[in-house]
Amino acid sequence: MEYLWAFYALASALFTALLLLVSEYYKQSGIGFLAVIRLGTALTMLPFMFFVAWPTEPLFYVYGALAYVLFATSDILIFRVSATYGAGVLSRFMPLAAIVSFVVWLGIDAATRQNYIDNPWLALAVVACLCAIVYCMSFYAPVR
Repeated sequence: MEYLWAFYALASALFTALLLLVSEYYKQSGIGFLAVIRLGTALTMLPFMFFVAWPTEPLFYVYGALAYVLFATSDILIFRVSATYGAGVLSRFMPLAAIVSFVVWLGIDAATRQNYIDNPWLALAVVACLCAIVYCMSFYAPVR
C-alpha cells in the first residue's frame, strides 16, 4: 500500500497520453473535449458525493474555483494543440512539467527542502530521476 502512488502515477501518465491521442484523432475543439471529459468525471464521482462531508471552509471553494479555471484553461490549450499539431508535440514537452513542478515546490515548501538537505541520498535519488527525464527526452525524434 505504501507504493500505491507509483501505480497512480503510471495510470495518470497512460491516461494523459490516451487523452492526447484521442484529441489528435477526433480533432475536436478544446472546450468540447474538455466538457466531455469533465462530464465523465462528474458522473463517476456523483455516487460518492453522498458519503463524504462537504468542506465548511469557504477558502476551499475559492481555491477550488481558481484551480478549476487555471486547469481548464490549460487543458483547453493542450487539447487544441494536440488536435492541431498532434500529440507528439506535447509528449515532447510534458516531461518538463515534472522538473518545473519539483523546482517550484522546493521554492514553496521549506519542510520538503529541509528533508532533502537532511537526507542527501534521497536528494541524490531525486536528482538522478530528474537527470533520467532529461536523458530520456534527448532520444525523442524531432517533429517533422
